[in-house]
Amino acid sequence: MDNDELDKLLYHNLQTQKKVSEETSKKLSKIIHESIYKDIHKRNYKQYSFFKIFTTISAALLLFTGIAYATTKVYKKIFNQPKEVSGFYSSNNTISKEEENKAISEDEARKKANEILKNFGHENERIKSAELINNPDNNKLIWQVKTDNEILIELNAIEQDYYYYIRFDSILNENIQQYRTTSENAEKTARNICKKYGYNLDEYTGLKITTNTQDFDDAYIWYLEFYKEYDGIKNPYQSISLAIIPEINELYYFETKNIKFEDTPVQVSEDDAKKIAIEAESKVNDNYKVKDIFTELAIVETNGNAYFRQNNYEQYYIQMHDNNYPIEKNISYQVDSLVRKAWLVTFEFDLDDNSSNNMIWDQYYTYYIDVETGEIIGGDSSYGMLSELK
Repeated sequence: MDNDELDKLLYHNLQTQKKVSEETSKKLSKIIHESIYKDIHKRNYKQYSFFKIFTTISAALLLFTGIAYATTKVYKKIFNQPKEVSGFYSSNNTISKEEENKAISEDEARKKANEILKNFGHENERIKSAELINNPDNNKLIWQVKTDNEILIELNAIEQDYYYYIRFDSILNENIQQYRTTSENAEKTARNICKKYGYNLDEYTGLKITTNTQDFDDAYIWYLEFYKEYDGIKNPYQSISLAIIPEINELYYFETKNIKFEDTPVQVSEDDAKKIAIEAESKVNDNYKVKDIFTELAIVETNGNAYFRQNNYEQYYIQMHDNNYPIEKNISYQVDSLVRKAWLVTFEFDLDDNSSNNMIWDQYYTYYIDVETGEIIGGDSSYGMLSELK
């Protein structure tokens, strides 16, 4: 490859990309020429590896523009290196002083909890405990508040998000198993309850209904999730969810979320997302034969599951398959929580039916591919089981 051919190649792959200043452009040009042209002349190569060209351009772009180069497109980076944490959610509630300083105070948490209790008609309830707890999957902190009469409240400890959950466990002590209703009546009851407690559902265009049993005819607890949609895509992080016993108009729990979400344009194609996932899956030592691959757009929260599975598969496998594995030895990978639009690329595996080691969640694995950056921002082994894949 001569200098003219190389120039054309670089021009073809760098045009229509992020604009840079004249000074940065000169620095990029110098690095590329010194790293490639001089190396060619020094070693007297007649052919030169495109991989070296590619990596040189990528490194230079990342150094001077803070963006990553992938094939013919340049994407920014939003997914940071996950942090390994040990232990289980409740057994390793270690919170640093820096994290604690970011959270609202216990007094403020108790004040907000009392406001929630009042809104739901329990203003005389006495709070017996308030604990700041962490999450093994992300860097979010929540306050967990408990009352004397088995009411549990969880609320966001960081002001930028709006989230709370209230649950009335005492309802389970009543004879609720006798009640039956229809999905239409359950929805009507849920809408009335939301209105009663001051929640307008006009912007929540999506609805999902499930129950405590597979057959609606046998159900006595109904779970309803009202959520916002973006271009027909469900956003479970801007939602109102409740569990009810419709026949007696009783509430088991109520949850509302309004987590920051950036509605980014889709810059990564479905085919490219699939290629990214296939490359990632090829590096995982699971020895499963891929039966089919499904893709769809969704709104997800970042997690460290795919990173865990790719980088520490032996530990990942043990935790997923050994029921006797000590909880204190469990590890997870914690990430900064972001709600993003992503391609869900789900692998369905053709498992050996005769293997006693196979678990139900081994049949599928889903990668989250960010639609703007092309990064793998999370994953899930249960999505394929719970979704109607086509």
